[in-house]
Amino acid sequence: ALAERLVRALCPKLGVVFDPYSGSGSTGVAAAVNECRFIGSEISAEYQGMARNRLTSAYKGTARFRPAEQAIFIPGAGMAVARRPAEFPEVISQCA
Repeated sequence: ALAERLVRALCPKLGVVFDPYSGSGSTGVAAAVNECRFIGSEISAEYQGMARNRLTSAYKGTARFRPAEQAIFIPGAGMAVARRPAEFPEVISQCA
């Protein structure tokens, strides 16, 4: 989602995004989804193949990704999202 936010903020539609260390192609997928062109390079043949497959899916419109505006996790109404560890004292005294 970070790559997508950067592409949206810094690249106009049909602009060019360059990622010299493409890895699995996340930046390329973000570019494709946001109607930008993409140039990437990757030294690892394994990652090149992975990126190629992901980019092909992105340009076909079938890529699986989480849009930047979608929350990673939305807690339910009764869920505790933060708990005090049992070994912490109930009340922490303030330093003077």
